[in-house]
Amino acid sequence: LDLMPFCATPVRVTPKLGRLVAFLSDRVMHRVTPARATRHCLTVWVDGPCVNAPETCGLSLPPSAMADIPGTARSLRMSPSQRVISRWCYPDEYEASLRECMRDAEGGDEMVT
Repeated sequence: LDLMPFCATPVRVTPKLGRLVAFLSDRVMHRVTPARATRHCLTVWVDGPCVNAPETCGLSLPPSAMADIPGTARSLRMSPSQRVISRWCYPDEYEASLRECMRDAEGGDEMVT
């Protein structure tokens, strides 16, 4: 599992018996890498009225945000807005992940163009 926190150091979490990895998938760009051996995975989506709410998904920043770039990056890291921005900041990783995931699936090429 590759975790790519917005404007932070990526982390690779290797499979290990008994390990549980929990993270906010709507806040951390991530990618499950291909398995070289049999492995099992359980994905649980927890949703609610505050997930993707219009008031938390805006892409506007005040001019003062440019005065503190590291602080703004930290704020965006925990914002749903980073999902949109991440696709621009990490285009190669995003495309590689989609191509690997979709392979020859119908509509796969359209997702990356």
